[in-house]
Amino acid sequence: MPAAKGGVLERAIEERRRHIRLMAAYRYREVRKARRRGAPIIDLICHACKVQFSRTKRYSGRAYYCPLCAGEAHYARMYAMAEVHRAIRFGVLMRADQHRCVDCDDWANCWDHRDYSRPFYIEPVCDSCNCLRPPAYHGSPRFLHTS
Repeated sequence: MPAAKGGVLERAIEERRRHIRLMAAYRYREVRKARRRGAPIIDLICHACKVQFSRTKRYSGRAYYCPLCAGEAHYARMYAMAEVHRAIRFGVLMRADQHRCVDCDDWANCWDHRDYSRPFYIEPVCDSCNCLRPPAYHGSPRFLHTS
């Protein structure tokens, strides 16, 4: 029986290298398509993997994650929100509108996560303060943050 190849760190490094190669190929295709259409190109940096990726102006809404990380970020966010709603439903946690906003001391409307990998590290905030906050970390163990 062959020995197991590499440890956890080696697998994580190889996964990160593969991710960077895929994003470079994706960026090359997107830029080529946009230049053919004559669309302006915006270069962004993914908040999860720190890889540069390109979007055309019509797709540039709130692109914090590259296309490969966006799915993981979405599922982490949905899981954290479901846990909070479950705690509210069972009476473990009070609703956010019964608290004051931690930023402006107005009445809060929602719970804000700073790290989606820890669903109950939340703060009550109002909608206007929630829009001003930077994006939360989605806590994916897939990426090795070396920078």
